Amino acid sequence: MKNKVHNFSAGPSILPHIVFEQASSAINNFNNSGLSILEISHRSKDFIEVLEEARSISLDLASLNKDDYSCLFLQGGASMQFLMVAYNFLNSKAGYVNTGSWSTKAIKEAKMFGDVSEIASSADKNFNYIPNLSNINDDFDYVHITSNNTIFGTQFHSFPETASPLFADMSSDIFSRNINFSKFDLIYAGAQKNLGPAGVTMVLIKNQLLDMIKRDVPSMLSYKVHIDKDSSFNTPPVFSIFSVLMNLRHIKSEGLVKGTIQVPTDGKPIILLSDHGTLGGYPKLGVVISADYDKLVQIPPGSKVKFKEIELKDAENLYKLYNMETNNMLNKII
Repeated sequence: MKNKVHNFSAGPSILPHIVFEQASSAINNFNNSGLSILEISHRSKDFIEVLEEARSISLDLASLNKDDYSCLFLQGGASMQFLMVAYNFLNSKAGYVNTGSWSTKAIKEAKMFGDVSEIASSADKNFNYIPNLSNINDDFDYVHITSNNTIFGTQFHSFPETASPLFADMSSDIFSRNINFSKFDLIYAGAQKNLGPAGVTMVLIKNQLLDMIKRDVPSMLSYKVHIDKDSSFNTPPVFSIFSVLMNLRHIKSEGLVKGTIQVPTDGKPIILLSDHGTLGGYPKLGVVISADYDKLVQIPPGSKVKFKEIELKDAENLYKLYNMETNNMLNKII
């Protein structure tokens, strides 16, 4: 794409160029069918193959056994999952870790269905850290965390040990790193932050959880119904799922390790975007985020010492960066 800028929005996020090419081609003529991906039937053989491959790659990337877990593609975003999770599984009491805006919203929705215990929180310091969690021994229906917090810039790098089922909102970091996905009984992720365009939400759910559902749940909010109907209880968002599949193929080909940010233990800065073409094709710009998550630094190629201060507004113009001002943790590039 000519004059492509680098998108710093938390969502909708940047996608690989190959995904745009494949998606635009499918809009004109999907699988040489003479039809656009925007108009094919969601019950057609061509789209069923898209859905099945997207499910298969998702479970493969997560190293989850297809006999033990199901992959769903639903609508309503992660915000709908705040409600769905509690509607299906909160029978008496659930434990939530509050690390920011999204977990706060999840807690609000869950309280409509049962007792919610806020087992840990970083609200005392405006959510600028992940609270320390020892083993969680309380008998909860489930324990819920938000793995990454786009607004406050914090991320779980280890996950709590709990005897209760562990649920996670991974909207903003799903498949961005290698983790043990099998620690989780349910994972959900709105696509627009890390997987594809808005309009579809991925859910990875352990099938045994369905035995926990005690109440009658409306069909559109029932995990049982969506599993039974292969994510097609109602018309699924065909184009969004196709675009997610194209990105999943790309992620699978690149691997989850490449480009992963390593967490510093010595207080030194960590590389966020390297100086070898990662940042939108601008080889002269390397970006590093400091260990305390308060600033970015520009590294001239080959230099490890001298940094040049650049105000964000100037950096946006100079390097064609987009929407950096919406990220609360940034105030300048140094």
